[in-house]
Amino acid sequence: MKRRNALRTLVAASLLIPALSFAGQSPYVRQAILDGYHIYKGNPRTFFCGCAFENKYVNKKKCGQNVPKIPTRESQLTWTHIVPLERAAKRFDCWKKGGLDYCRATSKKFNRLESDLYNLVPVIGKFDLVKKNYAYTMVPGHLKKFAMGCSVDIDSAHNIIEPPLRLRGRIARTYFYLEKVYGIGLTPEERHLYAMWNKQVPPDLDEIELNDLISSVQE
Repeated sequence: MKRRNALRTLVAASLLIPALSFAGQSPYVRQAILDGYHIYKGNPRTFFCGCAFENKYVNKKKCGQNVPKIPTRESQLTWTHIVPLERAAKRFDCWKKGGLDYCRATSKKFNRLESDLYNLVPVIGKFDLVKKNYAYTMVPGHLKKFAMGCSVDIDSAHNIIEPPLRLRGRIARTYFYLEKVYGIGLTPEERHLYAMWNKQVPPDLDEIELNDLISSVQE
């Protein structure tokens, strides 16, 4: 309930101004992904590139972006975190003591964080390898490099990524949500940038409907 109410509060405030592979994933994340396929059934598109997908595969013929010819395994759908898990969990005591496996074994709060569908989204497998755990910011013009033909700029030398305009508000609200619910903490620079993105790109009807669907399966 706390997770649901926190996201609804942020959205309201912004408006006012089949056979799946679960290798290496916790049972909480597995269940979240199963719920995720159901939630995205009405609008099955990947988060960053906006590509249509069917079951666990990206439909390159229906993709609105110029997805290159890549091996089938890399065109498979995967699920990743908007806010990278390492970034979100770095203040957790369990993370400091033993990292991922230790957190999964000892922290209910971490398991809720890792499987939180407000932060867990479908993406192209290949894109997730390119995105890595880069920080979101504005990439200087001369460093811009589109990732896989998507409208996402990557600067691998500085480990930063500039998301397309349409996603900046949702990314910002996800950071604020995780801060409120899980106490992930934000730097002054992050807070300033994400406050600007949140104001510039308020939630649209699709985001509101998605949040309602998530809240229906996630307490």
